Amino acid sequence: MIRRREMMRCMSAAPLILTNAGFNRDALFPGGKRFAVTFSIDDGFWKSAQEFLPLFDRFNYRATFNLVTSWITPMRSGVGDDYNQASSHGTWTNWKTVLDRGHEIGSHSMTHPHLPQLDESEVKRQLLYSKRRITKRLTLWGRKTFAFPYNDSSPAVREMAGRYYLAAREGTRTGEINQPGAIDFLGVRSWWPLQHNTLGDIVEKIDETRDMRGWLVIGLHGMNGEGWHPITTEKMTGVLDYLSKQNDVYVDTFKNTALWLMKKT
Repeated sequence: MIRRREMMRCMSAAPLILTNAGFNRDALFPGGKRFAVTFSIDDGFWKSAQEFLPLFDRFNYRATFNLVTSWITPMRSGVGDDYNQASSHGTWTNWKTVLDRGHEIGSHSMTHPHLPQLDESEVKRQLLYSKRRITKRLTLWGRKTFAFPYNDSSPAVREMAGRYYLAAREGTRTGEINQPGAIDFLGVRSWWPLQHNTLGDIVEKIDETRDMRGWLVIGLHGMNGEGWHPITTEKMTGVLDYLSKQNDVYVDTFKNTALWLMKKT
């Protein structure tokens, strides 16, 4: 585990990352939009990606795909998660086509562990080597974002993530909405609609985000039976169609939205 002394140091120190406390509440998102929605998709299911992509293209939206880098062919190792063992996670050539279509490729670690349960050196390896592999395999330079496996982090893990990544995302099932002016960019909140959540539930959360002038990060895994709590094509289409009819929503990748909010500090 992360050493107790390191944990206590991080907990007692200044905030892990500065929030944008100077944000003007009257300011709008890019394009004069009132609120923002991001789709952040974990694990790198290639079959599901092929179903997500035409939908995003149809509505001209860009999403973030977070890859577990050791699961990608030809390496294809350490797939211990039950929801992932029988699925393809594509090749680097596959994911390069996703990048070329304007979507973001983020990291979801090397092997998808519970990071707070690892020692400091292994946490560093999971964070740094996954970043390096994405950079090399996709010729993708510049700052990247991270999604915590199992939505599991700690102050020490977040502090280390900040050494290598621009921003990092955690998840909740309660639907927390990020409030500009009060965001920890190493612990950005996301909401995971479960299979029992209806299209109406998701629309209600989008409307709540509008009322709060906030940023809703919708976390997803697979589609049509693949992965943990997969969404259906019908429900996903309904969500995107609803968003397309709102003239006050900014829909973009996790990195682009985080960068814009950081610049508002």
